[in-house]
Amino acid sequence: MPSRFVTRPSTPFHLCCSKMPAFYASPQTIALLPSGPWPNRPHAHPREREVNREIILDVAPDREALLMSNKSIDELRQILKIRIGPAASHWLYRNRKRINANLRDGNSRISTLIRGGPSMPNETTTSNLKKKEIHILRRVLSTSSISPFSNSMSGIDSRFYRPSPHGDNDIDVWGSVVLCSAEKLISPRPLGPTHILIVHSSPGSSRVYRPVKGGGRRPLRRKLSTLSNVVELPVNDLLFVLNVPNLAPAVPVLPPRLHKELPRVLMYVPHLETFPELVVYLHTQNQAELFRKLIPEWIRDLMHPFPEVNSELSTVSSISDSRNIAKVPLQLLGMLISGSGSNSSVESLGSSYHDALFGGFQYKRTIKSVAVEIAEAAQSPAFIDSDGPDPILHTVALLNALRDNFEHIGYFAKPLWNELDIYRDVLIRSVSCQARIRSAIDLEE
Repeated sequence: MPSRFVTRPSTPFHLCCSKMPAFYASPQTIALLPSGPWPNRPHAHPREREVNREIILDVAPDREALLMSNKSIDELRQILKIRIGPAASHWLYRNRKRINANLRDGNSRISTLIRGGPSMPNETTTSNLKKKEIHILRRVLSTSSISPFSNSMSGIDSRFYRPSPHGDNDIDVWGSVVLCSAEKLISPRPLGPTHILIVHSSPGSSRVYRPVKGGGRRPLRRKLSTLSNVVELPVNDLLFVLNVPNLAPAVPVLPPRLHKELPRVLMYVPHLETFPELVVYLHTQNQAELFRKLIPEWIRDLMHPFPEVNSELSTVSSISDSRNIAKVPLQLLGMLISGSGSNSSVESLGSSYHDALFGGFQYKRTIKSVAVEIAEAAQSPAFIDSDGPDPILHTVALLNALRDNFEHIGYFAKPLWNELDIYRDVLIRSVSCQARIRSAIDLEE
């Protein structure tokens, strides 16, 4: 007579331990340190925090030789950046926005398993899909197949994308276990997606790291807002930690990687706008692509070559210009970093001698002249008759949001901030010029 009991192999203790990170009941919330104070002089920015190499080594121990070498953090960013070809189907560009999502529902680290189904769901399949989302749950996010989303959703379920019936959107989550021999793993692992970053901008649910008070009591944590707009973004843990200097000094800063799974983490940001573009930039270091996505092509054409920035710019003029721009939804504060536009004494002497001999005159583009040119171009009927937002005001608002987001994560790379502040200064002046042009037109009429 067969036994009614089946003997199962014993489970190792480390797999049964309830403290194992892979079995956390809720997603981890990323805590950030505040950025340093802004210097009291024009054309200066806060100093970027030094990235803790022990933290990045904990994230990617398979790259220990590189991470613990004498290379600077900037050099590591350039070495490890992801180089993307012309294909726009890369996993970095696959994000999803949710309207009025319930953050409390997102506290359960669960994910839905959805397989098969048509690429364009109808009403019947949509209703069936919702039932499956309610009842078919897993502990973490599964990404066996990922395809671009078609609409905004209201809950924080962990299903990131609907599968494609053609299989052309399948994605490998940092690769399967590839063996070059029976004993040895191929290392290091490729820089693929490792986590889903859920960013929100609810002011009542921000989390900024503060030290323990003198009495040993920590500040009370503010209650999490119930509904919030969120954006879900795939990130690579190593590149994310390497490019976010304000991460609080905790190990681990992110949940450990899981094979074929993407753990989810929550993070507060000042603005959801521009943050997906910021995340792509942190992974690729492609500064041209970042500004190409935020600034209209006609403005970039008029800006290039960049005008010389000299000492005639003052903080007072920049602030006074920004205060006059009341229509911009974000505060237009700050001042640009001036790049060095001065020539050496030998070059200046040679240029003066040449001009004295031949009477030559070289036209120099200035911040003011370019601002006037952009303001005049914005008066074309194509922009005036349009029902959309003013292109200059809208671009300034996006650049302000980008600036706040970079300050929030503590990223202060000089080449990026030089270009960002030149764009902002020119466009802020363009708004002032545009207002004067329109006032003159109204007086003539």
